[in-house]
Amino acid sequence: MSSVLFSENLLPFYDIVLSLPTVFFTFLLLVSIVLWTLTLIGIIGLDSIEIDIAPTDGSSAESSMGQVLGGLLGKLGLAGVPITITVSLASLIGWLISYYLSYYLLSLLPVGLVKTLVSLPVLVLLLVISLVISSIVLNPFKKFFVQAEQKTLNKVIGQTAVVRTSRVDSHYGEALLDDSGAGLILKVRCFDEQKINLGDKVVILDYLEQENAYHVILESEFNR
Repeated sequence: MSSVLFSENLLPFYDIVLSLPTVFFTFLLLVSIVLWTLTLIGIIGLDSIEIDIAPTDGSSAESSMGQVLGGLLGKLGLAGVPITITVSLASLIGWLISYYLSYYLLSLLPVGLVKTLVSLPVLVLLLVISLVISSIVLNPFKKFFVQAEQKTLNKVIGQTAVVRTSRVDSHYGEALLDDSGAGLILKVRCFDEQKINLGDKVVILDYLEQENAYHVILESEFNR
């Protein structure tokens, strides 16, 4: 097996997938594989990917980037589609296009600064093209994601879940809801001045459509 993977015949293939612009989509594909693996074994939910970032004000770079990405997905009609599916499909489409583009055209350019300068704008263009094609492919299925979200919404409001992240605040948080199965991993937010930490029990009050998350408070506070 190793002799096949490291065969000299595959060196041109590795050269393409590990160079611009294809290497960017190669990285996204590897990330997608890891995310789907974690989703299948139940460590993360299909649409519950978050990064633990300390709270910042609305003028932060992270907030601006999030707004730009959200606006782009909204314009393409992908706002209701789980980000895992969007990234996976876009990275696959981008990888296929960039690979064959590199194989037939970019490989004719001299290796070095010229090829890099040409590859960077090509990468941006391919990223946009892959997102547009993904929106065309996924838009007919968007209603199924909306229906699934509505069923989940009706099921979880008023239920008690257990926090599975280091904290829950107005920017970040995840909780696990026991649904008598594998469990539902939900993005949760808290807007009250109360500390919610790992392992705390929270009650789900409402769905926050813009953030695709649920408003929660501590179970002890709810019982009062």
